[in-house]
Amino acid sequence: NFKLLAEKVAQLGMVNSLAQTVLKAAVPDMPDFYQGTELWDFSLVDPDNRRQVDYAARREALASLAETEPTVLLNEWRDGRIKLHVTHRLLNFRRTHQALFMQGSFNALNVTGACSDSCVVFVRRHEGQALLVIVPRLTARVGFPPVGEVWRDTAFEWPEGFIGREV
Repeated sequence: NFKLLAEKVAQLGMVNSLAQTVLKAAVPDMPDFYQGTELWDFSLVDPDNRRQVDYAARREALASLAETEPTVLLNEWRDGRIKLHVTHRLLNFRRTHQALFMQGSFNALNVTGACSDSCVVFVRRHEGQALLVIVPRLTARVGFPPVGEVWRDTAFEWPEGFIGREV
């Protein structure tokens, strides 16, 4: 059925878009976010991507994030707030940990297991600060949503001396 295929492609596209957003904000160098792409953006290249940005809709979506749990955002991913949430949290984290991103190291971590080729894992470190980044890729092999038991025995080697905390 075409409708089922379209839904699967949309889900995988959503996961890929979120992974790209995380990578854009976490890898070395300055991230480049275009105004208007904080939510899903289905425009092509010039001149299609030159339409007016609906700032009121973005302010409303941003305000709604304070009282919305991430699991709700995942269930309601079509409204785009999950992408806004990820972007907002990452850019705030970058702002409060500038040295980590401007001067910190970047080291890929070794991944093993059944889905080892379906994720990217790295750590950024600087003077006692660290950020562990894990994003899915090739998620058609893993399933939707790409969380929990779908990863089976997939694991990565913790960096030496890494002590994490939730942000």
